[in-house]
Amino acid sequence: MEQFVFVWYIIQTTHTSPARANNIIPIENVCRVINHLLPACALLLLMMSLTMCQKLIKTEWDIYRRLAEVYRSTEPSLGDEMILFIG
Repeated sequence: MEQFVFVWYIIQTTHTSPARANNIIPIENVCRVINHLLPACALLLLMMSLTMCQKLIKTEWDIYRRLAEVYRSTEPSLGDEMILFIG
């Protein structure tokens, strides 16, 4: 439950608040925090949620692609799934 709340908080603060518009919380920092605190499957769910918000820009996709490459080296099947999802 705590992970779900954390993911929801990240989605809200990065994509629906004035902080996002002012770039107070850069997506790079968000990804770094998520990468350390949540399992890879939760990161994939977060990526899907953010995509549904239709707020991703090209640079954010690039960051997710880099994270996917990291997971690909440690968890090949999940990394491949993330790469396919990102495109």
